Formats: sequence, structure tokens, C-alpha cells
Amino acid sequence: MIVKSLLNTIIVSWFLFLNTSVCQTTALDSLLQLIPGSKQDSTLSNLYLKISKGYSKKGDYENALSYADKSFLLSKQINFLEGMAQAKIQSGKLEADNGKLENAVLFLNQAMDVRKQMNDTQGVIIVLLKLGGFEKNSGKTDKAIEAYNRAAELSGLSNDSFYLARCYNNIGITYQETAQYTESISYLLKGLKIAEDNRDSLTQAMTLSSIGYTYYLLNNSAESLRYLRKSLEVSRKSNLRDAQINAMTNMVRAFDKSGQLDSLLFYTKLSFELLKTYSEPIIIARIENNVADVFSRLDQLDSALYYISDAIALSRESEYKGNSAVFLLTKAEILLKIAKKNKRPQGYKDALACLQESLTISEEINDPDNRKDCFLLMSEAYYGLNQYDEAYNYHLKYSQLNDSITNNTFTLQVAEMNSKYETEKKQIQINLLNAEKETSMVILAKRQTLNYSLASILFLIVISSIFIYRNVQQKRKAEKQVAVLEKQNAIESMRSKIASDVHDDMGAGLTKMGLFSEQLLKSTTVSVQEKQLLEKISMQSKEVIGGMREIIWASNPANDNLKSMLGFMRQYIDRFFDGTNIRPIVNFPHDTGEVALHPEVRRNLFLILKESLNNAVKYSGSDKVDIDFNNENENFNLNIKDYGKGMDGKNKDDFSNGLRNMQLRASQIQSAFKMITSPGNGVRIEVAGKLY
Repeated sequence: MIVKSLLNTIIVSWFLFLNTSVCQTTALDSLLQLIPGSKQDSTLSNLYLKISKGYSKKGDYENALSYADKSFLLSKQINFLEGMAQAKIQSGKLEADNGKLENAVLFLNQAMDVRKQMNDTQGVIIVLLKLGGFEKNSGKTDKAIEAYNRAAELSGLSNDSFYLARCYNNIGITYQETAQYTESISYLLKGLKIAEDNRDSLTQAMTLSSIGYTYYLLNNSAESLRYLRKSLEVSRKSNLRDAQINAMTNMVRAFDKSGQLDSLLFYTKLSFELLKTYSEPIIIARIENNVADVFSRLDQLDSALYYISDAIALSRESEYKGNSAVFLLTKAEILLKIAKKNKRPQGYKDALACLQESLTISEEINDPDNRKDCFLLMSEAYYGLNQYDEAYNYHLKYSQLNDSITNNTFTLQVAEMNSKYETEKKQIQINLLNAEKETSMVILAKRQTLNYSLASILFLIVISSIFIYRNVQQKRKAEKQVAVLEKQNAIESMRSKIASDVHDDMGAGLTKMGLFSEQLLKSTTVSVQEKQLLEKISMQSKEVIGGMREIIWASNPANDNLKSMLGFMRQYIDRFFDGTNIRPIVNFPHDTGEVALHPEVRRNLFLILKESLNNAVKYSGSDKVDIDFNNENENFNLNIKDYGKGMDGKNKDDFSNGLRNMQLRASQIQSAFKMITSPGNGVRIEVAGKLY
């Protein structure tokens, strides 16, 4: 036994020596083959686990997983529970790192079973926290919160306040990532109180930073900066470098949003000084690009030029060519500013050299957006050199490329847009004609009294349609007679009148039609066949009323404000998902004030929402849909995200018509439209533009 223990000690010591270079893991693997008689020893199980971690650092997933499995099997053979648990945790981490989150969750659950067998409550809590992280990364936020709550419950029962604070912090961050900000701040404050009582500086600093970031997401810069400054103070006192960087990074976001450029520059440079001591060169280069941008905005051009030049030098050493193209473009912008300020031709020439290099890289990596920006700045540089032909030539290239990016299918889109608009405009008339046809079929088979009733309904529909048509025609004639300065008021008056007429006349008529149908359904003298027809009429009238409600809302100028649009959207979302298994999460501003909204923006945003929700129900297979809307000054952002199967080349055709429709509507109101999707990651629709 003494010899065996000595041999094991030598093995571990040799491993520690070899582990200083992960690349020597294979040599350690070969060494194990020379060691007989150690197959039943827990030391060997730990050694297998260390080899697995060594291969993991090398990126050798197969060997890392193989040795983790060897460690588990040997630990199980000798009933070494700690080794079994650690091996399963290592396997879970490996699977998570390789994107196999379902396997990772399975391994962690097995590790948790072993910890329970050991009666190791703290070990179970740690595994639950890891499990919650894996579930969150796989998009299963409900299961993540469930795992964190179980860990919090165990922490409370075992009076482990350290882990209880960590649990509350993780729950708060998960709620933050799902835009449930009230719940997020509530749990983060609970965790902060416990961390302060425990004098746990790291948890205090990270929780304060998380609270500050949540207030940043709520557009409350004052509260955000208050908590972030506290986080920075705590992390500095305890010399917590990562916590300092985290706090300063969030402070940079808050200062940028509030327009405090001096403070933005100060904390950007401060975080840069900390990061450059241990970050990868490309990360340092990106931060230097940000620092240069801030200096440029502050018109401190020499400093901006210094940082962007260093960023370019670092990026050339990396494999990310796209960064070099962007950094060179930034440098060219700074050089152009200097040239304009100093009125020196050499500055324009230096800018052209940067732009030519950026253009070459952009063509290599096929980045049309960067090429477009290069053409625009090259036109500006040639103009500064008084070479007007070249300036015109590059501006023409810029315009052509810009048009090709944004308007490749412009003619088809306009045609489809007009067709779709006319179809929607006439939809209510088509529905009315369908109702008329159904009613006519019933009239032919009914007794005299039933004939009179249905004839009256049809007569009411026809009269209502004629009345609406005549009113629309009269309003159009009136528009042509109104003077230019009064045109807008006349348009709004007409919209208001149409909305009122549709509501009072046609709405009342359709409601009566539905009531007549329901009364006849109750009659004992009506046959089964007739009742079936009457049920169709009743359902058709309800559908027409639903469509008419949207037309009335869109037509009424009193609704040309943000509050009305968001209220109508909320009602539509509730009705749309009623009776489905999909849970909508709506995040709209509660107090929008008196914000005016262009009627075309209001109408097209609603139709984009309608199309997005329809596609989510038809294609996504998701059980949850997030609908977010926020506005600042005259700008808005509308985001709709499902958590379904996403899209690839096979199912993208099913979605193409709806996608084109949404792109058309966004372009009609001069708004940016973006769709983000990949297989297994759902679909996210983003629309951004101006309210008026």
C-alpha cells in the first residue's frame, strides 16, 4: 500500500508538471499506460478528470468527453461518489460548450442525483445553478427560473445566505433578459440585501451592476448611473477587476444614451486600461475603435487618430479582416475631419489611402455595406482635392450600390403593395357579397314570413353599402374643391365621417343581421338545413364586424396617436391568441403622453404586427411570443419574437410572401426592417423608424 500511494503521488506530481502546458496532455495519456495496479484508486479517477479538462482547453472535444466518461466509470466501480458527480458535471460542461444543451442538462441532472445520494445540499445547489444557466442559454427561461427557485429554496432551508444571494441574482438577471423588469429589480434587490449583510463584495458589485443595467433598459439613466457608481465603488475597494470592468461597461452605455460624452470618454478609457492587460488583441482593437469614435465626436482628432491607428495595427495581426475594413473606414473619417479643419490636401490623400485599403478588404469578404460607405467618403475626399470628376464618379458608384442594396425588387414590391392595399380595401365588400349570397340561398327555401325577414336583412346590407359608397364619392369630390391650405383638415374630416358612418350604419345593420339570424335559429319552425345556413350567416356577420372594427379604427383621425395604437394592438393581441396555446408577453410603455402618430405609420405598423403574429401561429411551433414596443423622441422600435423552430432554406418559401408584405409596409413608412432567424432559434422581426 505504501508503494502504491507513493506511486500515485508521483503520478499526480508528474501530471501537475505536464499540465502547465495543455499541449502535453497526450504525453500524460501515454504515461498512464505504464502504470499497472492503479485501476481501483480514486486518485486515478481524479487524474482522468484532469486529463479531460486538459483536452477541453485544447479544444479536443472527443478525448475530453472520453476521459470524463472514464473517470465516471472508474468512480462508479469503486463507489467514489464525489468522482461520479464531478465527472458528470464535466461532461455537462463539455456538451454545453459544444451547443448540445439537452445532453448537458441530462448530465447535470445525473450529477444532481449523485449529490442527493451524498446528502450534499450545497453540491445540489451548485448543480442547480449550473442547470439553470444551461436552461437559460437554450431559451427555456421558465425552466431556468424553476431551477434557480429550487436552489434558492434549498439555500433558505440550509441557512446558506451566500448561495441564496447568488440564486436571487440569477433569477433577477433571467427576468431582465425576458424584459420583465419589475420582477428583475425585485429579486436583484433581495440578493443585494443578503450580499450586503454577508459583506460579500463580489456579489454586491455584480448585483448592483445588474440593477443599473436593468434601469438602463428602462431608459432611466439617473437610477442606472446611481447603482453603477455604487458597483464601481464596491469593486474598487475589494480590487475586483472583472466587476470593475462590468460596471464601467454598463456606465459607458448609460452615458452614451444620455449624451454625456466627457463621462463616456473617461469610463471608456478607464475600462480599456483594465481590459488591455489580459484581453485578446482583437477585443482591445474594438475597444480602441470605440475610444477613437468618442474622441472624434468630441473633436479631439489627434487622440482619435492615435487610438484608431493602434486598433488597425492590432486587427491586422488577427484573422478577422472585417474589423480591419471597419477600422480603416473610421480612420478615414477622422483624417477627413483633420483635412477640413487644417485645409491640407495631404490629409485627403491619406484618407484616400485608408479608404482604398478598406475597399479592397470589403471586396475580399464581400461586404457591400462597407464598400458603399467607402465610395461615399472617397467622393468626399476627391471633392476636397478639387478633383470633381472623380468625386462625381465615386458618388455615382455610391448611389448605384445603395440602390442595388435597398431597391433590387422595388418595382415588384410597389405592384404587390398596391395589389395588397386594394385587396384589403375591398375585403369588407367581398364579405358582404358572400353574406348576400348565403342569405339568397336561404330565402329560396323559406316560408313567406322567413322570406320577408331575410329580404329585409339583404335590403339593409345593400342600402348600407350604397350609402357608404355615396358618402365616399361625395368626400372625394369635396377634396378636389378644398384649397391647398385646408386640404389636411378636409382629409381628417372625411376619415372621421367615414369611421362614424361605418360604425353607425353598417355596424348597426350587421348587428341586426346577426340578431335576426340568432332569433330564427331559436324558431321551432326552421328546418335543420335552414339552421345550418343561418349559423353560417351569423358567423359571417361576426367576421365582417371584426374586419370592420379594424377599418373604423384605421379611418378615425382621433386615433392618430401612440396611445390609441398601443391600446388597439393590446386588444388585438388578446383576441388573436385567445383559445390558442401560445402565451404572448407584451412590453409596451405604460405612459406615452400625447404623442402624435402619422396615420400611415399607425396603419402599417398594425398590419406588420398582424402578419407577424399570423406567421408565428402558422409556422413557428412556439408556445411563447414576445411583443416589445418602445419610443424615444420621434423614433420607435417594434420587435416581435417567437421561440419556435426558426427558418432554413426548406421552410423559408412558406414565409416569403408574408416577409415581402412586411418589408413593403416598412418601406412605405420609410422604416428599417430586419428579420433575424436560424434553425431552432425562432424568428425575430425588428422595425425601426419615425413616428411622424
